[in-house]
Amino acid sequence: MPADPLKNPGTEEGRLLFEQFCAAAHNHSIEAVLSAATNMIANCLRQNYGLRTEVEGRVDELFVRCKQILLEHYDPVTGQRRSVVAFDQVIRPQMVLADEIFNNLGDKRRH
Repeated sequence: MPADPLKNPGTEEGRLLFEQFCAAAHNHSIEAVLSAATNMIANCLRQNYGLRTEVEGRVDELFVRCKQILLEHYDPVTGQRRSVVAFDQVIRPQMVLADEIFNNLGDKRRH
């Protein structure tokens, strides 16, 4: 699987903007985030396209692209979301203070 297209919007400017959107959306409900994103798309398109046919074409283009990106993350046979981490993504677990966890193991005097 290639790099996650949801995290790679194409340009440096797009990536920075995506990161800012993610930070702004953090700790908000999915419905609030989707509503805000939908309103941003609608307002951006409304302000930049003067004809209904132009804006309809652009909406269709955007949502076909969105659907293609999303479907890459679902198994075509089972229909379930793929739960694999792409090989080019790095998992960074939080540091664990092992001494606090393992100090008392094997010590019969401490319970």
